[in-house]
Amino acid sequence: MQRLDPFPYRIEVMYSQDDGCYIARVPTLRGCSAHGASPEEAAAQVRIAAVAVIEVMESHGDPVPAADWLSRRYSAP
Repeated sequence: MQRLDPFPYRIEVMYSQDDGCYIARVPTLRGCSAHGASPEEAAAQVRIAAVAVIEVMESHGDPVPAADWLSRRYSAP
């Protein structure tokens, strides 16, 4: 399995009976969703979509939402 870099936004994945596949979405990025045959594939695809959405937001001068998942910093004991 490929290891992915930490992603700063929460990803929600659910199975859609109607579509017969997994649907992943990034709630912080309105309308950003993707699908896949497995939860992992759907999550990987939505990460690609999220990067594209952020690039478009930046190119239009729109504010990019703050990270909502990796906002905590952890330190070694």
